[in-house]
Amino acid sequence: MLEPPFYVISDTHWFHKNIVKYANRDMGHNEIMIKRWHDTVGPDDVVLHLGDVVFTRDEKKNNRFFEEIGPNLPGDKYLILGNHDPDKWIERYENAGFKVIDPFGFDYMGWWVDFDHYPMLGLRNQQRIRVHGHIHNNNFHEEFTSQDLGGNINVSVEVIDYTPQPIIELLERAINA
Repeated sequence: MLEPPFYVISDTHWFHKNIVKYANRDMGHNEIMIKRWHDTVGPDDVVLHLGDVVFTRDEKKNNRFFEEIGPNLPGDKYLILGNHDPDKWIERYENAGFKVIDPFGFDYMGWWVDFDHYPMLGLRNQQRIRVHGHIHNNNFHEEFTSQDLGGNINVSVEVIDYTPQPIIELLERAINA
């Protein structure tokens, strides 16, 4: 289990051609994410990726991520698998410098905070926060757009400016909102 401080990010979907259309991403999202990760994360920092790292059927692009991009992203990298992270890629992720871990949680200032790829409904008015990805910019997954997502912090790249975010700042904003 990780303890703060660390950065969080989710749903990078490196090389996902259709994500530009589905989630209204910039065409250069791969390069933007690489630059912002390097500008934000130092070699001694910890980053928790909440799933859906790379998404393409093009093996050359997969190899580029697993052999070039992933290993060169700074920081001590942890990954909770998302729905587009096949179990058969666990070894590839680990070889690219990611430690694959299970969803987890901890107490932060009297609030239970848990980390998973998916949001959780029904958290409003509880002392509980779910940090997640999966829903991108909220119009990507229609099953959640009409639901009450109070108590959730979405760290999909589209809503965090493609930049890993410090968990302490996100939690402080959520608790003091």
